[in-house]
Amino acid sequence: MHRLNHLLICILLATFTLTACSMKPTLPRNMELKAFDPHRKEFSCMYEVDHVPPVDPEAEAWFQEGMRV
Repeated sequence: MHRLNHLLICILLATFTLTACSMKPTLPRNMELKAFDPHRKEFSCMYEVDHVPPVDPEAEAWFQEGMRV
């Protein structure tokens, strides 16, 4: 009986704790995404090679040494 009372108190405490938490009023649903538009009119293809800086030889040597270990 004591164990049942303890379990009931724990359940009530957990319930009151969870219901006391404030929740966001509404979730933003069906928002217009500015970052992704599959029907955009223009598309410019870019290659990563054109925008990445050249590899530092010392950094490449350290990387290769680390890969050997």
